[in-house]
Amino acid sequence: MNFAEYQNELNSKWEQLDKKIQDDEEIKKSGEGQIQVSNEFWITLNTSNLPGLKIFCDKKLDIQKKNLPECKGWKLDIIDNQIFMCLKNQKYSDFFKDTINLILARIYLQNINDKDSIIFFLERLNLAKNFFDSDDPPKPLTESEQIGLFGEISLINDFFLKKIPYEECISIWTGPSKKHDFTTNKFLLEAKTTTQDKKIINVSSNQLSPIYDKNLYLSLICINKGINCENLNTLIESLSLKLNEIGENLLNEFLMKLRQSGYYDFHKEQYNQKYIIKNLIFYKIDDSFPHIISSNIKIPEAISDVSVTYKIDLDKCEEFKINEDELLEKL
Repeated sequence: MNFAEYQNELNSKWEQLDKKIQDDEEIKKSGEGQIQVSNEFWITLNTSNLPGLKIFCDKKLDIQKKNLPECKGWKLDIIDNQIFMCLKNQKYSDFFKDTINLILARIYLQNINDKDSIIFFLERLNLAKNFFDSDDPPKPLTESEQIGLFGEISLINDFFLKKIPYEECISIWTGPSKKHDFTTNKFLLEAKTTTQDKKIINVSSNQLSPIYDKNLYLSLICINKGINCENLNTLIESLSLKLNEIGENLLNEFLMKLRQSGYYDFHKEQYNQKYIIKNLIFYKIDDSFPHIISSNIKIPEAISDVSVTYKIDLDKCEEFKINEDELLEKL
């Protein structure tokens, strides 16, 4: 089976499970139904309509309960050689199934078996747990979040693909999980996207401070709202098709990062605004670039968890501009 077929099969299993819960009296009495996905993984659904997962571990695999990914949105427990997982809030149901399906699909596509599949699953689950920690499931991206994601993916298409292959482009896209949007072997790149004529950006903490082991750069992606151009959905669909042609694992990796960014298919109808790239501008962040280093700020001992945010007017930073080709040469 290919990626799409396997995803459809998983969706079909969830539907079968839902029907079992409604129709099977024995399951109703037991309080939970389950369907096998692989040797190690069984999807579950209880009579409160809360989906979950059972993972059957080899006794030699020593997983401690304290090492299981914890968050407010799910319950995880381990008894003997079985890990039991159950969602706590039905509002998360679609989000949970989508997340589980993507991880299980990656395990299937990479033919990961036995204990390696369980370790891989728990590692991937750990990356998604922040979204289950909120009181409500992920909401649609705000307009500014849509614009930011549009800019990052446009940077892959219109800048990085000029020099490096798709596989590397997806690998270096770290915006969903790290402080900076792109992390290469040689430099860090932060992307800021704006629809405004004035080049004023918001900066958090040490995001644009020259304090890192690698050289740091900034890309300002200037976009305009339009009619005969792309919205966030079509931009993502176009890149997804190209990634799928290269390999289904690559597409899965991209989709996982989209989920970490807060982009879900069940919100697509709300992302209809179309944009067009007007300009890409690059800046080198060095010691003389206007910045604030949060650790240099004197803070009273009783104050903790300080976050520093400020705005930078890039119209006043012309001397830090660099040529696109100059940055490409550093890849």
